[in-house]
Amino acid sequence: MTAAAAAERLAKNTSHLDGIARADARRRRAHAVRHLHRHGVSKLALVLDYLEAKGGAPLAPAKLALDKLTLQVVREGKPKKLPFADASYDDLRAAARAARTTSARPRTSDPEPVKALRKALETAKLGAIGVRLRAGKF
Repeated sequence: MTAAAAAERLAKNTSHLDGIARADARRRRAHAVRHLHRHGVSKLALVLDYLEAKGGAPLAPAKLALDKLTLQVVREGKPKKLPFADASYDDLRAAARAARTTSARPRTSDPEPVKALRKALETAKLGAIGVRLRAGKF
């Protein structure tokens, strides 16, 4: 095998590592080693996703004070502030997802039966249930 063929094969077989390397570099810019050992890589990546979603832009390289950070999470249908240390992976994922979406947007393209059912579910405190209409069925 020639050197050029070997380099091409190596590039093809390691292309998936680019995303991992970018995530690792992003995490290193923002966190101290002590946070890595205490919280783990996945939790730190999720908090970066949350902060970027909340701010609406990528974070500049800086050290974060994670012991002072609080998250906006929804528990039992009510918004609560939760310290980062007490947040689970699911809490962080849900908080980042909620920060990315704007639930205040009205859905104008939905048919009237869907809007009526959503309104009824919200009054029954079941607004987290998704509703859609396909082929005339809910």
